[in-house]
Amino acid sequence: MFKFIKAKGPHQTAERQKLQKELFSYRRTLQHGFPHKPSAMAWDPTLRLLCVGTATGAVKVFGRPGVEFYGQHREPVPVTQLCFLPRRGRVVALCDDNSLHLWEVNRSSLVEVKSQALEGKLKKISTMCLESAGKHLLLGTEGGNIYLLDLNTFTMTPDIIYQDVVMQNVPQDYKLNPGAVEAIYEQPDNPNNILIGYNRGLIVLWNRSENTAVKTFISNQQLESLCWKEDGRHFISSHNDGSYMEWDIDQSEKPCGEPVTTYGPYSCRAIPKLLTRTLNDDQLLVFSGGLPRATYSDKYTVSVIHGEKHVAFDFTSKVIDFLLIDSRSSEESEDGDNEETDNQNLANGDTKGEPEALIVLAEEEIVAIDLRDETWKMISLPYLVSIHASAVTCTHYVSGIPEELWEHIKDAGKAQTGHLYSGRKWPIDGGKLLCQKGDAAPPRDLLLTGHEDGTVRFWDAGGITMTCLYKFATAQFFAGDDIEGRYMFLNRT
Repeated sequence: MFKFIKAKGPHQTAERQKLQKELFSYRRTLQHGFPHKPSAMAWDPTLRLLCVGTATGAVKVFGRPGVEFYGQHREPVPVTQLCFLPRRGRVVALCDDNSLHLWEVNRSSLVEVKSQALEGKLKKISTMCLESAGKHLLLGTEGGNIYLLDLNTFTMTPDIIYQDVVMQNVPQDYKLNPGAVEAIYEQPDNPNNILIGYNRGLIVLWNRSENTAVKTFISNQQLESLCWKEDGRHFISSHNDGSYMEWDIDQSEKPCGEPVTTYGPYSCRAIPKLLTRTLNDDQLLVFSGGLPRATYSDKYTVSVIHGEKHVAFDFTSKVIDFLLIDSRSSEESEDGDNEETDNQNLANGDTKGEPEALIVLAEEEIVAIDLRDETWKMISLPYLVSIHASAVTCTHYVSGIPEELWEHIKDAGKAQTGHLYSGRKWPIDGGKLLCQKGDAAPPRDLLLTGHEDGTVRFWDAGGITMTCLYKFATAQFFAGDDIEGRYMFLNRT
């Protein structure tokens, strides 16, 4: 019966379909909202561009509001790591199938230029590190060897740092199986030395020019990450028991002090990533995880410690990655002049300014924290807003909004969120808008979305980015108790 009714429905004739194709041409131009299943993130401190990779193989690059580039791998393979090549507008994507892809930001598009793959279980890439010279990418593997990728030709070089050679001056207990390469970092101001961290807790300072170990450091806990301090003489390691240690390369092979377990003394979750910088002449420490396993095993946090100030930011979904964005120094120009010096600074994590914002990428949201604000408020998102935080149930588009009404809606929205956001401008401000029309007033178009939680959101839909202006909650107009009581009264009568 239903098939009969469906078959008798209105159908377009061939002539009408042909006419529609001649009169209308549809193509995808922009993407709004938060990426589906983000899996990796990278930051270019010179061009000030942010790149996000997803589990579906998408690569998206964002700059200042309105500067966006989209790419998609041929196969929908998850992107596991991303690495920007400074000043070149290029990014290397490592996918879950152990393939490497070189993407290039052209004038208005993101194009895959080259690709490369390593075959074999022992050649599974576990970490990447960019040389300060920008010529090679160091690829640490689960087998323990480190391979070099020539970035000009995008091919593997014959130079390999073999694990057996690195292990020659290591204690006998760690020669058997030090595990996969967890981290590789170039020593600041000394590009010949790299710090290699292995899964079981062995850390080696390796001199590449002489092919010898300068020093070895041994931890009793499984290694998660490494981070150089800005002086280049100390580094910090984080571990799977929720602790971190500081090491001095000029002193003994033991840590400078006892391991620090911030949320101890009971068993804590691993710290998969840790960053340290200097902010206002005091150490800034940022790390994910590390909370007690028994009481907070279901929490997803990023902790920030600065002097006596300590905050654990709690997120509703798993933390994928986080990074620090430095402010532009007064001497830093938009395009820069000294490429060689800047490349070395970028590889070492030094970009001249002090940190001004913390960017946290979670599975369902991206959050920017203003580190210059006294209360560490959030920075309002101009894009990457999760439109479906509550499921969309209906939409309505309104164009040609009067300017006076538009300003009233904006002011109402600011009054709603003034206590949540700082006044700092969006820190991701790379690129230039090619579609600016001088002083012409932008179109005042609104997209209204109704949501499952009873809210109606007003979106600025007149430009490239879609920004939430105001959120209207309708729950105040529906009294559930009164309706239920009235229904019971009617039933009795």
